[in-house]
Amino acid sequence: MSVECINRVRMEQLMITKQLDTVMDHIEGCTTCSQRLRACMEESLMMKEALFSSQPDEQFTAQVMARIFNSQAPFADIETPKLNNVQGLNRKGRLLRVRWPLITAAVMLLVLISMCFTQPTVANWIKSLFGTADTIDVSLLHAEQLGIHHFANIKVTDKGYTLEIKEVVADTARALIAYRLTDPNGKVDNNRFNADMIEFIDALGNSLDASVTGREPLGELTDTGYDKTEYEVAKFMFKNAPETDIVHMRGNINYIGHASEKPEFHDLLRGDWSFALDINMGMARKQMQVIPLHGANYTAPDGTQIAATQLIYHSSAYQIEFQTKLSRVAAKSSTFELPYAHQLGFYMEDQGGNKIGRVNYNAHHKDEDYRSSLGNMYCRNDNKGSSDVISCTYTIYNIRENVPDPARIVIKNYNLPVQTTDSITINLAQLKTQAAVWKTQGDVLTVEEVVGFADSRPYVKQGKGTSLKLIVSGVFVNNFTYDEWVAVDENGHDYQVYINGGGSASYHHLQDDRMTFTLSGGTPDERPFALIDGMQHVPQQLTLTRKVTDKLFTGLNWSIPLPVRIHVK
Repeated sequence: MSVECINRVRMEQLMITKQLDTVMDHIEGCTTCSQRLRACMEESLMMKEALFSSQPDEQFTAQVMARIFNSQAPFADIETPKLNNVQGLNRKGRLLRVRWPLITAAVMLLVLISMCFTQPTVANWIKSLFGTADTIDVSLLHAEQLGIHHFANIKVTDKGYTLEIKEVVADTARALIAYRLTDPNGKVDNNRFNADMIEFIDALGNSLDASVTGREPLGELTDTGYDKTEYEVAKFMFKNAPETDIVHMRGNINYIGHASEKPEFHDLLRGDWSFALDINMGMARKQMQVIPLHGANYTAPDGTQIAATQLIYHSSAYQIEFQTKLSRVAAKSSTFELPYAHQLGFYMEDQGGNKIGRVNYNAHHKDEDYRSSLGNMYCRNDNKGSSDVISCTYTIYNIRENVPDPARIVIKNYNLPVQTTDSITINLAQLKTQAAVWKTQGDVLTVEEVVGFADSRPYVKQGKGTSLKLIVSGVFVNNFTYDEWVAVDENGHDYQVYINGGGSASYHHLQDDRMTFTLSGGTPDERPFALIDGMQHVPQQLTLTRKVTDKLFTGLNWSIPLPVRIHVK
């Protein structure tokens, strides 16, 4: 191989960027590079057959290849590598006589395939996660056939930074985009890209109210397996489904980086990296089905009434909507939004009782075969009449195939913040010799010692600054997230209490499917603590009261058979 030879990575880059003709003089006279080019084409065909059933037009391919093989020009003898276990390819190495003067025709075919399969693609990312049970997103494996995969190939440059949007997978419930941001030196700098500035609007001007739910590296197939690439995937969930086949994706990107009061973290750069792409949602909208659920009602022992109202099937996900009429014990607070503080715990199972998806439900590991994931939950407070009615829509993806028929949803628990008055009075001087232990409703909080004072403002909204700090530990079978505490000193003055949520969450394998949250351990600087907001002295006596308990209600015995989905071709 001479110094002028083209390595495989460069060869694929030239194929992708349609610049292969710039090196054809060398390739035509170099057996090594000719063989490498042919191998790239073979691998592209192999990947396409392995990933998707759809193929380029066979007649077009045959015509292109016939022109290559029938050329009267000089040729080079090339032996291709063996490709085992690939349908449609000979298992034995074979000698191909490739003629190069009509290489332009071959490039047409190569570009057609390599544009989809030699560059990092969403399809490759999905395939790379296929063997990882915890992260696989098999709902998107057939994105190409479902008509929800689109090549964007957008590139915008300003201030030396280049933003690339390579591909989009989008249906009526969610979207994923593959992107890359590079600095003036060509170095990848994806962390400075803010996907929240991308919006999705249908042709009637209605916003899909998209929210970013996460991002992760994009993988690609290499000779050694699947590796991370320079691209990342941003994930979006839609609150509203599009009402038209065409959806406008608009990137209103007028800055990159982050603003910070600390100079070392301030890397904000203003500019214009705006872009637009029209996405055809025609196939996705045809596959969307809204199925009302009738008679699926449940009344819990505390008086909470829950009804499953509708099931929505999308190309790559499904949604189920529940409506809850709250009981009188439900707490109202200015520190949290009640619709989002109430969630159901349930799982899906097939006819054989195999659990195939779960939301807010914890079971023994031996029973778990969960592949679905909660992508998003949207709730609203309907406020019908004098009662609070909450409607929540759960978007679930990562279904191994489609929702099996028959299948059912089994509801096991729900949480709801309720008003409580449980309290403990502590003599702070006695903490030096004995910790104070508070027990109620299955929860345990231990106040261990006083360690001085700390600034509450980083932890408490509108915090008052210097605050008494207590070291605590505990075990909670209720949800803990929306608990509210108050402290009262010996003079009757009350203070807001903040309990640091540091600790570990562990599954407690009981029949009622409770999850135990543990506050414990850590280094001296990381130990769980409580701040008495604004208390700048150490009182002789302190009364702690939990006025709101984020209570977990378990032991529900309720299941809902799911209606059959009508498959759309």
